[in-house]
Amino acid sequence: MKTFERQDEIVLCRQFVVVLVDLAKQSGLHPDKILKGTRCFYQDLEQANLTISTAEYLTIIDNTLRLTNRDDLSFILGRKYFPSQLGQLSQAFLNCKNLLEMLKLCQLFQLQIFPFLYIEVAKTDNKTHLLFNSAIGEISTSQQTFLYEFVLSAMIGAIKYRFGELIPMTIKLPYKQVDYIEQYHVHIGNKVSFDQQLAMLTIEDKYLTQTLQDCSQSLKKIALQDARIIRKEKYMIGFVQAVSQFISTRLINHDVSLERCAVHFAMSPATLKRKLAQHKTSYQILLDKIRCQQAIFAMMEHQYNNEYIAHRLQFNDVTNFRRAFKRWTGMTPSAFRASSAVLS
Repeated sequence: MKTFERQDEIVLCRQFVVVLVDLAKQSGLHPDKILKGTRCFYQDLEQANLTISTAEYLTIIDNTLRLTNRDDLSFILGRKYFPSQLGQLSQAFLNCKNLLEMLKLCQLFQLQIFPFLYIEVAKTDNKTHLLFNSAIGEISTSQQTFLYEFVLSAMIGAIKYRFGELIPMTIKLPYKQVDYIEQYHVHIGNKVSFDQQLAMLTIEDKYLTQTLQDCSQSLKKIALQDARIIRKEKYMIGFVQAVSQFISTRLINHDVSLERCAVHFAMSPATLKRKLAQHKTSYQILLDKIRCQQAIFAMMEHQYNNEYIAHRLQFNDVTNFRRAFKRWTGMTPSAFRASSAVLS
């Protein structure tokens, strides 16, 4: 699987930048101010082969937040994304037979749609949970907030468009409640809880498999062919996402040491450390985040006990697990369960 680094200039989701810059322009800002700190100007956005790095995308988000003084841009950007901003891929989404098929397209064509967050799918009885993680390493709280607002607005807008209404969902977000909470109510809904350890959207399985009207598998296939984004093409993801997925898929009953990960990516441990440092993260940070996420999910959604979770996450004993959990969350597992029970 081919990966990209934070500084690599590649063909990403150009429409994200174009729409964001145009929205800032409508607020009275000169477009080149939004693009300051990158190597492109407003007229460059018209180039079909425009390349831009992840670091430059984050700079554009920072410039937008600093200069516009608007709290709705991320939501408007998300709402504009579907169905009008994805070209032939929009036609593929419009002709998916259900939400599950749309979700698979989101994962398969992450690079074309939105390469900065990736989705891990987890299941419990009659429910599907979409866990959101950074694909590009450490990002600031403001960048994280903007990206979550954007992707959730885009996803929920697409769901409302296809169902004709907002179906029941719950959302957890890993930052404190924002001052502009009314924007969440308008664009995302009321079932949002903040200051959580997970970023997660939960939906009942019956809605994922419910057949959507006015869809055509033939038109979907044609749309994908016309857009030249068929499954045979190489799937490029961020290097941090690739490392995170290596850990996640091997965490149970496999060696997840840094040395084993380096072998998997055909590089030395020193090179792996250096590459992750360029993304402002480390192997231990990624391992801790994934262990923490899986521990909380197992604890809250499956109600597994500490002994089972400790064994599952490859801790030597329960004491070490409790100590690590407190380091991750600031609470012991029992205190975390108690506080979560009060909030629910």
